[in-house]
Amino acid sequence: HRRSFTSSPTDAGAVAWEGYLNLSAKVAELKTLEERRKSEMMFEAWQRAEEEKTPPKASGVAVVRTLAKQTKATASKKEEKETLEEEANAQLRKAAEDFQHPQALVELGNKLLQDKPETALSYYKTAGELGLTEGWFNLGHCLWDGVLPAVPPNRERAMRAFHKAMELDDADAMYFLGVHVLGQDGTDANRPSAERQGKLNEVLQWIQRAADAGHGGALHYLALFYVNG
Repeated sequence: HRRSFTSSPTDAGAVAWEGYLNLSAKVAELKTLEERRKSEMMFEAWQRAEEEKTPPKASGVAVVRTLAKQTKATASKKEEKETLEEEANAQLRKAAEDFQHPQALVELGNKLLQDKPETALSYYKTAGELGLTEGWFNLGHCLWDGVLPAVPPNRERAMRAFHKAMELDDADAMYFLGVHVLGQDGTDANRPSAERQGKLNEVLQWIQRAADAGHGGALHYLALFYVNG
């Protein structure tokens, strides 16, 4: 549910943010090449064992040796990848912490969520206050279920964050909150019928707005809702 990004505004942090994206792309490319080469070498080892009719145990040993050779051969690539990752993270922190770049704040928050959840949530909040809807959306999701043990669930704060995201036309927030409120309020028989109907109409408009924005879940929900009532 926690979203991250590939676009950025043209502000002071854009250069650092773009630097992070470019370095991350290079790291991903190195990882892909490494996995591809490992698979190719394993296949070649098995193929040779099959052609030479090597016993199964010896065949397995041959593959292990091949992987060991591959590990040694790619040591320099691993070092290059680690260096690029360090440079990428440095650029990300620079964009987020030095320039308060909204997308960088959310991306860094995503990376820190498991180890430093309170810091991550503060980054999401700052990104939201800077006008990035994903900041409010991520904050709402984390507060909804909590990030235990550091951050317990807080539905009231989560609702406020989702409403902030809705104010910025976030379709995911409209859908998520709309479905929750319908499930909670639409079946509340203790509320006056007129009040229930008014709330139902209001919340349906949230989901309709999400559907109008092309949200697949909202479209599916509305289809089932109007078929079943």
